[in-house]
Amino acid sequence: MGIKQVSDVLFRRGFAPTPYSLFPRHQALITKMTQPEALKLLLSAVAAGEVSPDAALEKLKYLNFEPLEDFAKIDHHRNLRTGFPEAVWGEGKTPEQIARILEAMRDRHTVAIATRIAPDVCKQLKKKIPDLQYYPAAKICALANGVPLEQRHGKITILTAGTADIPVAEEAAITAELSGFEVQRLWDVGVAGIHRLLSNRHVIDQADVLIVVAGMEGALPSVVAGIADCPVIAVPTSIGYGVNFGGVAPLLTMLNSCAAGIGVVNINNGFGAAILAGQILRVASKFSAQPPQPQLPPQQFNPSPWKLVYAHDADGKRVSGDLNQLAEAVRQGQPVRFLIDFAGSHEYSLDAQHLWLKNGVVYAQNTSQLSVEFKGDVLALRKKGYQSAIAASTNGDLEIARFRLGKHKPKGRLFHKVAMRWFVS
Repeated sequence: MGIKQVSDVLFRRGFAPTPYSLFPRHQALITKMTQPEALKLLLSAVAAGEVSPDAALEKLKYLNFEPLEDFAKIDHHRNLRTGFPEAVWGEGKTPEQIARILEAMRDRHTVAIATRIAPDVCKQLKKKIPDLQYYPAAKICALANGVPLEQRHGKITILTAGTADIPVAEEAAITAELSGFEVQRLWDVGVAGIHRLLSNRHVIDQADVLIVVAGMEGALPSVVAGIADCPVIAVPTSIGYGVNFGGVAPLLTMLNSCAAGIGVVNINNGFGAAILAGQILRVASKFSAQPPQPQLPPQQFNPSPWKLVYAHDADGKRVSGDLNQLAEAVRQGQPVRFLIDFAGSHEYSLDAQHLWLKNGVVYAQNTSQLSVEFKGDVLALRKKGYQSAIAASTNGDLEIARFRLGKHKPKGRLFHKVAMRWFVS
């Protein structure tokens, strides 16, 4: 059921003033209905089978907010949508307003932060919220609810061209750390002394996303993007002499970079750079969580001429068949074929070219002119020019050694536990 169909169902049940008004572009529901009424009708529609739980979850992403008097409406579901709670912009708000917002977010989020908080404002906030954490270099206040922060996969490395760029870089660093990512800092490696950057090449190579902060002419992101193999987010700062135009000069330099793959955020926007880096890593984790598809279709195996004599799971435990029957076939020199199974969705058939027995375990070896590699849970057949020696056993072990054609030194070895089925002709 699509979004519009969900809205129409709820409209017929009296949930929305007009069809499709439930969704972000149409906010009549929010102004004409209270949250308890909306939630009750939505849950009733789910219970009646008119709206699926998944569709209801999508709707809840846009429904929940908490009004604070007449000065704020806290978006409690932003974390559900974007992976990070709503942040409080400190400039222009009174200490009382900032404190009220942070306190309202305390119980609903693992961490709540306020950016651009001057030291004198922080002193006033601490009188109202004694456990408030302050990061002076970043001018960020943070309030945790005592729940351990979820650690996310990926390393965000932050570089600055000069020492004066550190406050903006620290805003990015603290935001990324409070988001649950590992952060590595590298300060004062601008292009005026390029050897400082090049001597830290290993830091760039270890990064999953790079945030490069620079003022003056803003050349550092282009240099870094030219040697990095990961996304680069450029942050211009307002540091510089008169014709720097308060950060416009480095902003234009970064936008006009000849190095491809640079994303540019607004002047002094360390917070936005960290959130963008986090979004890149969050999306990447979605793809890595799913088994990639093989580059070539798996070999097709028709088992009709073959008889299944033994099968085991990834731990080497027998699933079906008789290991003694397989062992006897090996002793007699019968042709043996084995299938490597991946969660019931991928099968790879290989003829055993060499077979032997040792301590009740059957070992098989196959040499292929195609390189065979693992990508997640998928055995992918790669480009020609390589051969692979594949060794398998009835205790679930699988070893793949890659060789260049005509070479004897392996390019690498991969070890895995797999489920397998063994057939004899």
